[in-house]
Amino acid sequence: MSRTILVLDDNERARRLAELMLTELGHEVVVTGTAAQALEVVASGRHIDLLFSDVVLGGEMNGPDVAAQARERRPDLPVLFASGHTRRGVVANGLLSEDAPFIAKPYRRAALAESVERMLADKRLDEAC
Repeated sequence: MSRTILVLDDNERARRLAELMLTELGHEVVVTGTAAQALEVVASGRHIDLLFSDVVLGGEMNGPDVAAQARERRPDLPVLFASGHTRRGVVANGLLSEDAPFIAKPYRRAALAESVERMLADKRLDEAC
């Protein structure tokens, strides 16, 4: 089943790679490079099934900040975080909670597919309740 995924990454190469992989997996992808662009998409009311965000972004906001603001408008929006830093590193630096959904960069398409499917399956379970 195709879902719409909002990708936020300030690195153009990482954005393009995520877009390519997610498109190949059959998803519609909306790509943004800044926190402001991602929040604008959320504010537009466009249907988004998942926010896939880098943890560390250039600028004043990081991925978890964007997720928090996005969830003010869309409390049910699932978020999958990615980083070139280890989970341990982003947790130790206070950027991410230990239990936040996370995939380490560089990731393989199969790992991304599994992580996205798990997030979307959890969303479907929530919607069914």
